[in-house]
Amino acid sequence: MMIVWIVKNWRLLVVLAVVAGLVALGVAMRGAVDKPVIASAKADASAARGVTVAVQHARTVEHRVAASDAAASTDYQKGLEDGKTQLQGALDRLGAALRLRDQQLAAARAGNLSTAAAGPGRRDASAPADFLAAHGADAERLAAEADEVTRQLTACQVILANDRAVH
Repeated sequence: MMIVWIVKNWRLLVVLAVVAGLVALGVAMRGAVDKPVIASAKADASAARGVTVAVQHARTVEHRVAASDAAASTDYQKGLEDGKTQLQGALDRLGAALRLRDQQLAAARAGNLSTAAAGPGRRDASAPADFLAAHGADAERLAAEADEVTRQLTACQVILANDRAVH
């Protein structure tokens, strides 16, 4: 009975044998081709992981430097504002000192105050020294400019130190 079935279905058996042969050939070729391909893929994946780690490290460093530079910039901007406030305060104090000196000198001239109490800059009832009146505000502004240059230099030093620490 088996032989009858084989004779009747010989074409089916041939097709099955051909399919089995092709499957066996594919499995054999896949094993030969896949090993180098898999090894290459693993090497590529390992290299990609290395690049990913390097990029993540570079981004971390970049973020740290950017945060540090932003902090230096914020400090610099705050210093600018503080410098303007300090300069205005110094100019106001200078103006007040000059007004007070002028009032004391006027009182001394009127005889309401001794010339010794009229303040420094007068000797033997001589004319007061007018350096403060003539150049005091200029000197304060010059000092404020020097402070500004110092703030700029400090900010540059912070940025350079951060850059050198990275590289």
